[in-house]
Amino acid sequence: MIIDNPITSRVLANFAQTLTSQDKVRLMELVDNDLNLSHYPQEWQKIIRGESVRKHGTHDQKTHGSWATSGNSYDEIDAQNEIINAEWRKKYRELDNYLTSKGMTHSWKEIEADPKAKKMRAEVDAIDAKRQANTNKFYEEHFEKNETEDFARLRTKYVVADTPTLKMNQQLREGGGLTQRVKDADALCAMGVVKERVGVYRGAILPQTMVDSLKVGTSFVDKGFQSTDVLKSSAKFYAEVRQDDGAKGIKVLFRMTLDKGLNAVDVGYGEIAVQRNATMTVTNKSKSGDFTIIDVEVTK
Repeated sequence: MIIDNPITSRVLANFAQTLTSQDKVRLMELVDNDLNLSHYPQEWQKIIRGESVRKHGTHDQKTHGSWATSGNSYDEIDAQNEIINAEWRKKYRELDNYLTSKGMTHSWKEIEADPKAKKMRAEVDAIDAKRQANTNKFYEEHFEKNETEDFARLRTKYVVADTPTLKMNQQLREGGGLTQRVKDADALCAMGVVKERVGVYRGAILPQTMVDSLKVGTSFVDKGFQSTDVLKSSAKFYAEVRQDDGAKGIKVLFRMTLDKGLNAVDVGYGEIAVQRNATMTVTNKSKSGDFTIIDVEVTK
């Protein structure tokens, strides 16, 4: 539909350039899961206005326990990027106002022909590169990625086909066997290895009885693959979406420390897919609003 309508395509392309990386992550979550945006009017309006969909408060390290050691999670990078995001928006709006005053669009051809617009666009791009460099450094320090030519196909099968992946994990946790989909997910996770201990998040809706059974000191093997996120906001949002879709239980946010040597691969949009049959050890439990927070160590 978009391909057949060049005007719509141009409008969407210009709008996409006003979004920060994290706004794009949220938007992609809505699209990838085929959700009705009308269910999320407040979030959608924030995106339309070009606002951040997340607001950072101050972090009390005392509440984080052993999970949040310096540099082992994306939180610090995320906070730095929020500052860069504000600078990026300011420069982008200055560029946008200038182009509007000249009756120009954001097309590269028009910008290249105007020295002032070209300079302003370069400033915007430099800020975006700074933000991306922050993110790249984090991934390079914590994850080794060994992609094969099959990566794109396997990633699409695992990430985009969300419902079959959920069913596969449910079957594995119920004792299901080795299917082709499982073999493909194994191959995908094998393309990544944790280089240094790193903290990630996972949002879920679980029965109260299961949450009660996860006592501090408890260890168990998760027979399924785990989809985790470097962003706490995205993990919490996923749990809320699952609840809106009818999942029964209480909202849980796992703060997971992935051990060095664990197979875990970056599949894009902040998601880290973790190998099946990982050992989970509960190290702390707490409450934050309507979420139960469970800290776990994850090892091979």
